Amino acid sequence: MKYVLYVILCVLTIQARSQTHVDKAPLNCDGLSHLPIKVAVVLNAHDQKEFIKKSELLTYDFHLVLSDTTFNIVAFVAGYDRHTGSLLDINTRTYLGNKIEAGDPFIPHIWLGDVLVLDCINVEKNGKRYLLNALQFEIH
Repeated sequence: MKYVLYVILCVLTIQARSQTHVDKAPLNCDGLSHLPIKVAVVLNAHDQKEFIKKSELLTYDFHLVLSDTTFNIVAFVAGYDRHTGSLLDINTRTYLGNKIEAGDPFIPHIWLGDVLVLDCINVEKNGKRYLLNALQFEIH
């Protein structure tokens, strides 16, 4: 089920965010070169691997951190299932920059056991945009 959710989110994100002008778009999920640099999620000064505690999501800012600091994170899409029973009912939100603040209204609606997917992670260096691989975390 996690992988079905991930694939559906990826397809919906690409369709919804596809842009032809990379320079002017705050987010571009199509046509960018993929980079092999690592991205990590940091909550309360700790890297998150596979699981994220919901209590920490509600309490601390959520930061994306790159292994190569010469790149800047421009934007990303976060998403999770809305629990309506439909496989295509995914709640997504685009974030500019590299963080989701603790009080963000997107966070409280995530349920325990949900899979939070971070996709379409756009990074930039010297005016050129690139795409990073998506991340997913189970919420505990």
